[in-house]
Amino acid sequence: MKRWSGLTCCEITIQLITELRDERSKISNHTANKELRYLRSLFNLGMKKGYITDNPANRVDMMRVEKNTVYVPPQEDIEKVFAVASPEQRDYLWCIRDTLARSREINNLTWEDVDFEGRNVTLFTREKRHGIKTSRIIPMTSTLCEVLIGRYQNRDPQVPWVYWHSYFSRKEGKTICGPYKDRKKFMKSLCQKAGVRYFRFYPLRHSGQVSWIA
Repeated sequence: MKRWSGLTCCEITIQLITELRDERSKISNHTANKELRYLRSLFNLGMKKGYITDNPANRVDMMRVEKNTVYVPPQEDIEKVFAVASPEQRDYLWCIRDTLARSREINNLTWEDVDFEGRNVTLFTREKRHGIKTSRIIPMTSTLCEVLIGRYQNRDPQVPWVYWHSYFSRKEGKTICGPYKDRKKFMKSLCQKAGVRYFRFYPLRHSGQVSWIA
């Protein structure tokens, strides 16, 4: 908006978009491609609404990005991390590993989503196109069931989330409780403490897939 203020959509040309892409690529090609995807979506919305008839961003090539191989830690490294984790951290890691879920899905998991009688959990995501919220039902492993039962027995009845924390909200000006938004930082300290190569939650899901197949 700041860069092209005063221009109509029809005045935003392929050249202007290319210049923006090249400038953003100085940060990284991933960043440049992200900006280009946003512009394509914006122009597509304009076409869908009938405001414009062309999408110049579609004719600007994406920057080349080399895909990195996802590191999946060996089982012994995972066991070392689990061994040094606190009980609360260990519960969280088991939940990711045995549901094959994304961390934000676990962060938003509530007790209403946990069915002990049917031995399954319902996870929600917005990964689908247009950000539509979709659900999927995941059967509990015996370990996951044990973890969730333990947390349920020690839960705060006033809090709906399975994993939550108290924090000071500058917006609210007070301490409130709510679900986690990001818990990636503790993996780095756990890996250092365990003396293993650093890995994040995503590879943990891959290791869970291997155990499910086995």
